[in-house]
Amino acid sequence: MVRGVGAGRVGEIHGVVDLLDREALLGLLEATQVQVEGTRALLNTTENDIDALMARLEKAEDHLARVRAERYWDQVMAEVHAILPAEGAMKPRDVLPRLSEATIRGRCSTRRSWTLGP
Repeated sequence: MVRGVGAGRVGEIHGVVDLLDREALLGLLEATQVQVEGTRALLNTTENDIDALMARLEKAEDHLARVRAERYWDQVMAEVHAILPAEGAMKPRDVLPRLSEATIRGRCSTRRSWTLGP
């Protein structure tokens, strides 16, 4: 017991301290809830940003693949043009073996088929 303070007064003091602790805890809880909501909003914004960036990346990768394919097929056509005689014609089975190794290797990175049409 606190010196000079009656038992009733000690209980009252503990009640005030408990009330202060309760108020402090409620304040901390409210502050934490505000932080959680802010974090959720930030997470939502970040997820939207990630989705937008992923869409941009996919579009850029598709564009890059198209540019690479166009460059590759331009190279193939230039080689074929250089192989074909000025006068006359050649069968595809005679042209294909004369293509450069780089062109043949590049075929592996393209999506188009090299099969001969009907």
